[in-house]
Amino acid sequence: MFAELKWSKVSNQKVDAYRDLINLYFEMVDSGMIAFHCATFDNSKWKHHLYNDGDRDLGLSKNYYQLILHQFIARYCEQASCFVCLDRRHSTTKIPDLQKILNNGAGKDYGLTFGPLTGMEARDSKTDDLLQLNDVILGVTSSVKNSRYLDPQTKG
Repeated sequence: MFAELKWSKVSNQKVDAYRDLINLYFEMVDSGMIAFHCATFDNSKWKHHLYNDGDRDLGLSKNYYQLILHQFIARYCEQASCFVCLDRRHSTTKIPDLQKILNNGAGKDYGLTFGPLTGMEARDSKTDDLLQLNDVILGVTSSVKNSRYLDPQTKG
């Protein structure tokens, strides 16, 4: 497969290749080479006007903060410096600012005062293999969370 990988692009012709990709992913997870953490939430239920000064982007950045700090930094950054790669998006929150806020949170919540998050950047998922793999796994997660996998028209 040479085109962009996305769960929404699974077809009858490519379902076996996507299964192979997912199996490879879980082999890498089982061996400790990679880890995957995600949070699911219903955007329609957010109360941005109460908590985010009406700014949806600020709400998303707050969710990134919670996920990265409590599921990534807390688990992995005590042992080594860490690097986070996000899918590129238009945001009012600058990545260097988010990195600084996360390092401050790591010090406050976990006593990691050495700035454990040494790198953070956004990449275009259309050209980044690992982010495409993330997109596939997020698609599977969403399919299960929303019971779409029960639909007979769903591939996989």
